[in-house]
Amino acid sequence: MFKKSIAALFVGTAVLMTACGGNAATTAPETEAPAASTETAPETEAPAASTETAPEAAETAASVPAETAGAETKTAAQIETELTDGVLTIRLDGGPQKDGFYWEYYTGDKGDATFVELITQANDDGCAYAGSFKAIEDAGDAEDYIRLVYTNGTYVYEYTDVNIKIENSQITEKSGGAYVYGVDYKEFADLLAGTWQEENGGTNYLEITLDDTDGLDAVVSNGGGKDGQTSYYTMTLHYDAIREALMYVDGKEVTGEITDGEGADTSAAAVSEEAGYGGFVLEFDEETQTVKSIQWADMSGAHEPIVFVKG
Repeated sequence: MFKKSIAALFVGTAVLMTACGGNAATTAPETEAPAASTETAPETEAPAASTETAPEAAETAASVPAETAGAETKTAAQIETELTDGVLTIRLDGGPQKDGFYWEYYTGDKGDATFVELITQANDDGCAYAGSFKAIEDAGDAEDYIRLVYTNGTYVYEYTDVNIKIENSQITEKSGGAYVYGVDYKEFADLLAGTWQEENGGTNYLEITLDDTDGLDAVVSNGGGKDGQTSYYTMTLHYDAIREALMYVDGKEVTGEITDGEGADTSAAAVSEEAGYGGFVLEFDEETQTVKSIQWADMSGAHEPIVFVKG
């Protein structure tokens, strides 16, 4: 449905080092692996194995050039791996510190196609994360990856992959991976500054600005009025590093009276009771280093997808 999107804005290399103590295979309390989101993310191929000591940067189909993405210094979570009798323990420490966020094992990109299963995982074992994994019984000989995401349960801020090799249904080797950083929303605000209009002469307009606290604020409005009223749609956007899109879960439609010379009077505005959810996918022009178009899809069924271009 969507056009080619901007891939993860910040991709970097994480160095394997001692992260924290403890052995998740024996000390971490057994937990269920919660899903980072309920929707299926785009199918992802395992990143190519790199070296034994450090994961390489993930390759992306349409990454933002360095001069556009900015030079913000980011600190990756420290990664420690331990492989014993086919059980791989991964520990993370340091890295991003965001209220309400935590590391967890993520399977939404692979579903039932994985050759790995979680034994235990915990966030209170002296680490930011500690998890133990083994190959499924009928894995045979295969190559796979384990993805750990830093999430608040709604969207993924950043993630890391650890590539593994499986022989005779046992994990026998870990071979690098990738680390994808979270984004700088100021860079997004700079990329998306200005007014966007619905393509082909449509009457909808889009404005995106930097949020006061975190993320981006978006307003979609209609240039026309009906029966003396106008309506607009507001939402707070956050970049999901796996979906490679700006997602929201707080969409609200506001309706107000049109008054001469004063715009819409929203003092007694009607606000939609149920929050809408959906996302914006950006089409990036690598030659001009600009965003060519923005496609909006509201998953709560409020409208068909709308494409915006620079007005």
